[in-house]
Amino acid sequence: RDAAYFAIAEDMQTQSGGMVAHELFSVSDLGKLHNVEATRAPNNCPPECGLFEKTLSFAVCVRMAAPPMRLTKILSILPRYNVRSDLTAPVELRLGLAQTKMLEQGDQVTVHYPHLHVVQEGYLPAALCIQPRGDDFEGHCTFHILLQEAETTATPRAPYYMQVDIQQVVLPAKERVPFISRAHIVTLRSQDFRRSEDALFHIENRTPHPFFMAIGNKRGLGLEGHTEQWVFHEGADDHESWYHKELRICRDWMLKQEHCCVELGAILVGGPRVAVAAFWLQAMVALRPGSVRLGPPVTVVGMLMVDNGRSRVRGQADTIGKSSSDIMRSVEVVLVLEEQVHQDLAGIYVTSVLCDTPDAQAVLQDKWMVSTVADESLRTGETWPKQMASAAEEECMMVLKACIKMQHLEGQDGVHHFTLETTTGTAAMAAQMAADAIGSGFTETEMALHVNLRFRIPVLSVAWMHRHREVLALRIKGIDIILQRSRSGCCDANISAGHLQMDHFMEGELPVVLNRRFLHMNSRWLGQKALSLKAEWFLASHVIRLVEVAIAPYWVCLEMGVLIRLWDLGEASFGAGLGNNKRDAVALQAPQRPTSAGDGGRDTRIWKLMRLVVHELRLTVHVRSPDIGASTDNPTARWIMLVPADMQNMDISLHQTEMT
Repeated sequence: RDAAYFAIAEDMQTQSGGMVAHELFSVSDLGKLHNVEATRAPNNCPPECGLFEKTLSFAVCVRMAAPPMRLTKILSILPRYNVRSDLTAPVELRLGLAQTKMLEQGDQVTVHYPHLHVVQEGYLPAALCIQPRGDDFEGHCTFHILLQEAETTATPRAPYYMQVDIQQVVLPAKERVPFISRAHIVTLRSQDFRRSEDALFHIENRTPHPFFMAIGNKRGLGLEGHTEQWVFHEGADDHESWYHKELRICRDWMLKQEHCCVELGAILVGGPRVAVAAFWLQAMVALRPGSVRLGPPVTVVGMLMVDNGRSRVRGQADTIGKSSSDIMRSVEVVLVLEEQVHQDLAGIYVTSVLCDTPDAQAVLQDKWMVSTVADESLRTGETWPKQMASAAEEECMMVLKACIKMQHLEGQDGVHHFTLETTTGTAAMAAQMAADAIGSGFTETEMALHVNLRFRIPVLSVAWMHRHREVLALRIKGIDIILQRSRSGCCDANISAGHLQMDHFMEGELPVVLNRRFLHMNSRWLGQKALSLKAEWFLASHVIRLVEVAIAPYWVCLEMGVLIRLWDLGEASFGAGLGNNKRDAVALQAPQRPTSAGDGGRDTRIWKLMRLVVHELRLTVHVRSPDIGASTDNPTARWIMLVPADMQNMDISLHQTEMT
C-alpha cells in the first residue's frame, strides 16, 4: 500500500489506454520531478489497496556512489512526501475520500498527494498543503495551521496551532557531499513560533479603557477594557520584513489618533520583559463655584467630558461622519481626592468616584492623578485644597492623567505577549524613560548595570615552537576587554587591541608576516586601535543586535618559500594528531535511510543578527616567489614553485559596509 513499482526500459512502451512511460533524453533529466500516469487498477481491487489519483509525483535523483564504487551511478526513486508526527497526542491524516492514516508519536507515513486534512481529538478537521511554494524553495520552511475546537466553551481559551516543518531529503553522496533531492519530510509538532515564518501576537488589555490596535497592514481590532486579542500573521516572503512592521495603539477605530507606535524590530530584540511604550490618557473636569469641599477628604463635583466614540468598540457606524463636538458630552461626577506621600505614589489621586453613567464610572475607577488645575500644577502639602477651591470659583478646568505602559514578553513557544496596564508615580516616569530608550533592553525600574567587567592586558605573545625552536610568533599589545550585562539581559562586549604583529623565524628575506601601516606621527590612523570589535546581544531572545568591526590599515607579506616551510612543519607536527592519515581502502556501507536535514540531534536554536557594520578596510599585500631551497616532496608545493607569483604591494580596499 505504501510502495510503488517502476519499470526502466530502453524502448518506449505503450498500452491501449495510452502512453505510460516517461521518456528521458539525458541523465540530468533524472534529477527533475516527473509526474507519471498510473496504470488502471484491476476491477477486483478493493478501495483500500491504493490511492485513486490520476497522477502521482515521485522524486528521482542520480548521484555518484562513495568509494570503492566511485564509478557507479546510483538511481534513487523516492516518494515525494513523508509525513512524521512528533505530537504527544495521536493525529489522523485524511488522504482522500476514504483513506485515513492514524499517526502516533514517532510514526511516519508515505504520502503521494500534497493536499491533506489533519484531525485531532476535540478539534475540527484542518486543511493542510505540504507542497513547497515555487521552484525557488530553499530546502526548509516552517509554518502553522489553526485547529478550531469542535465545541465552544463558556471560557475562551488560547487558540491552538500545529507546526508544520518541511525539509528536503538529504542523501549521502560522493566524498561526504550531501545530495538534496526533491523529496520532502513533513514533521508535525506542537506550536513553536521561534523558528517559524509566521507569528502569533497576544495583546491583553488590563485597564478599563478601550483601545484599537493594529499590526502592520492588518485591519484595526477593538480592544475593550479587561479583554484580550490574538492576532496571527502569516509568513511573508521576506522573513526580515517582520522587523519593519509597526504595532499601533490608537484612540479611534479609523487608526488616525495614535496613542503609541513602535516597530516590532525594536520590541523583539529586547529583554525578557521590557516596557516598550508608555503614553498618557487625559480627562477634563469642569469645576463650578462651590463644588470643592475641603474635607478631609477633599470632594470635587464637576462636569466630566466623555468621548462617546472612544467608549464604543463595536458599532462604529454611530460615530461616522460626526465631528468631535458631536461625540463629546458632559457627565456630572463626584470625585474624592487624596494626597499620596509615598515615594512611589507621590501626587494627588482620585480614590473614589460617584457617577450615574456606567462608562464614566468604570473609566474613572483607574489610577487617575491630578495633572493641572487652571493650567497650573498643584502645590503639594496643605495648600493644594485651597488652590483647587480658588480655581473652582473661577470656573477653571481640572486635568486628570493616567499613564498606560505596554510590556512585551516572548513565551517559550515563541508567542509574543503584550500587556497594557496602568502605572503611577515613579514607575510611570521610569516606564516613560524606558519607552524613550526603546530597543535598549532596559526595564522600567532597573536601568543600572548588573555586571561590569574590564580586563587590560599590556602585552600578549603567542608562539609556535618546533623542537624547542620558535617558528612563528604573534604579539598583541594594549588589549582592552569590556564585558557588560544589564539586569534586563542585554550583553555588551568591546574588545580592542592597540597593536598586532606577526613574525616568522624561518629562512627567508622578510621576517614580518603581518604588520600595521601608517605609524608616523602625522598619520590620521595613529590614534585608531589596530583591531576593534563591538557586539550587543540578548541571551533570552537569541538576538544579536549589533556586530561592529574596525581594523586599521595593515601590510601582509606572503613569501611563498616561508609558507611552504611552515606547511611542512605543520604536517610533521600536527598531521598525526589531527588524524590526516590517508587511507586507500574505504569500507562499503549499507544503504542509509534518507533523513531530513534537521535530524541528527543538533541544536536547532537560531540566533538573529539585526545589524552588521564593517568599517573601511585597507590591506596591502606583498607576494614573493619561493626560493629553490623550499622544494619538497609535496606535489602542491612543487606546483606553486612553478608559478611566477612576485607582486609588489597590491592595495586592497573595502568601503564601509552596513547590513541590516
